Amino acid sequence: MGNIQNYQFYMPKLTLIGVNALEKLGGELEKLRVKKALVVTDVFMAKSEIISSVEKSLKTGGVSMSVYDGVEPNPKLSQVKAGTYRFMEDGCDMLVSLGGGSPHDCAKAIKFAVIRNEKFRIKEIPLAAVNTTAGTASEITNCAVITDDETHHKVPILDAGIIPDIAVDDPMLMLKMPKGLTAATGMDALTHALEAYVATGKNEITQAASIRAVGLVDKYLYEAYCNGGDIEARNGMVYAEYLAGMAFSNAGLGLVHAMAHQLGGLYNLPHGVCNALLLPYVMAFNFKAVCGGYGEIAKSLHLCPMAQTDERAAKTLIRYVVELGRRLNIPKALAEIKVDAADCGRLAKMASEDPFLANNPVQPTVEEIEKVFSDAWHGRLEIL
Repeated sequence: MGNIQNYQFYMPKLTLIGVNALEKLGGELEKLRVKKALVVTDVFMAKSEIISSVEKSLKTGGVSMSVYDGVEPNPKLSQVKAGTYRFMEDGCDMLVSLGGGSPHDCAKAIKFAVIRNEKFRIKEIPLAAVNTTAGTASEITNCAVITDDETHHKVPILDAGIIPDIAVDDPMLMLKMPKGLTAATGMDALTHALEAYVATGKNEITQAASIRAVGLVDKYLYEAYCNGGDIEARNGMVYAEYLAGMAFSNAGLGLVHAMAHQLGGLYNLPHGVCNALLLPYVMAFNFKAVCGGYGEIAKSLHLCPMAQTDERAAKTLIRYVVELGRRLNIPKALAEIKVDAADCGRLAKMASEDPFLANNPVQPTVEEIEKVFSDAWHGRLEIL
């Protein structure tokens, strides 16, 4: 049998996906016999018409709701503690996260905090993740990333027990997503797919999901960016981000995320923007080890002839990523988003300790990570 390995594959128990999928949530919650949900979200979403749609769906399943709207981008440990207190104080028996990656991560961390605290004597809390962006895939993953208020370090929680029981991906909730958020979350999905495709934990399922996700991003992201009300494009991006999430949550990620986490923690920068900006620089760093994988993706997108060498095809893919970022108005360099060049060394040390680095196809030294940060700060992409 040679070197054949076996793998574990994690997914939510149920996914409701497609146009008006939210309407079916209440019926599924009725089967769980829950009575009161804590909706974990942010201030903006708590005031939007979307939360009314969530409440309507919950009511069809006999579920009332309380709202915790204290989540901010790059959710902090203090927000998890506040949400945990609200869950217990309001007598809730399930969680609903509403929004993008930050509310989902916060809700997953609240679940982790409650079921791991022996004094609460609660062993299971159903979690339904209602997604309103097409990028993070936090609604289906076994990971939550929380920022320590004091150290500003991002602390990942990796546990199969926090995978949402129900994921809701309804493109009708995304039609009014701003252009900047559409771009950042869409590039986040692309980053997930590209990192997962060459991650050391890849397998046949994750490879298939990754390459299909890239194809859907290529087809639909720019259209969704230009025309946010295009339901077909929004629906296409729902499937793109979901497939990318399937891939990375089982294959792993890599250096892009290890670096982006530190920028988010130290500077409170949007995760998708950090990923999008860093992606081509990390691809250049990984180039020699994985040009075959990059070449396969380039050929699948018909960016070059099938007979093209892996090296030339891979460079074509990196140019494609750079050009897509340009079309989506993604910043080209860290200097543009007010990152201090003097912090590159500190950021590199922090990134070298990030658990997401373990699945990168090349294990970099701290000095090599610092050079990638420096290149990204200057906007210096030498490989092209």
